[in-house]
Amino acid sequence: MTEAEKTPMKMGQRGVQLGDYDQLWRFAAMVYGSGMCPKSFRSAEQVAVAVQYGMELGLGPMTSLQAIAVINGTPALYGDGLLAVCQRHPEWGGIAETMDAKAEEAVCVVRREGSPDVEARFSMADAKRAGLLGKRGPWETHPGRMLQMRARSRAVRAQFADATLGLVTAEEAAELPPRDVDYEVAAKAPQTIEDLVDQGGVPKQLPEPEPETIEAELF
Repeated sequence: MTEAEKTPMKMGQRGVQLGDYDQLWRFAAMVYGSGMCPKSFRSAEQVAVAVQYGMELGLGPMTSLQAIAVINGTPALYGDGLLAVCQRHPEWGGIAETMDAKAEEAVCVVRREGSPDVEARFSMADAKRAGLLGKRGPWETHPGRMLQMRARSRAVRAQFADATLGLVTAEEAAELPPRDVDYEVAAKAPQTIEDLVDQGGVPKQLPEPEPETIEAELF
């Protein structure tokens, strides 16, 4: 047993509490090794990074794994997770979301106590100009939801930049090009959970990256 393993993780009213990076790594290795973490996570390292992001946003470890995704190599919050982070802010004043069916445009107004309201819009015309249409995925199957998430992310990030910390939504990250990953290094990593804890590797060779879809997670 390593020295890190001798320090137990604590359980609080809101679940497991991680006190240091050793505990964070052990937790990430355990979750990834269980096979029960969301499929967007390709390694224990990604689990650890997501949990760390979540902790900085005020989320618990398990909540972080549900609210944060690693899409095309980029940590991101699902649209509902981004909203939940802002709703915890002490100056949160409310949100109003509407859809203009005639204009095919989503409208989101976010209120913050002591500040002017912020309104954001996103239309099918905007999506077409951005090159988001014409391919299989949620823009084809759930265009209304995608318009809503785009307008929401613009509004909440503009109004609560101090809460969102610049994170993009998973809906936006899915449209970014994949980041380069050194898979030769990953292939040489340890293969067991014990090795993960002791040496800081990943449990198996990672597949070559492909552009990812978030449709299964969202709908």
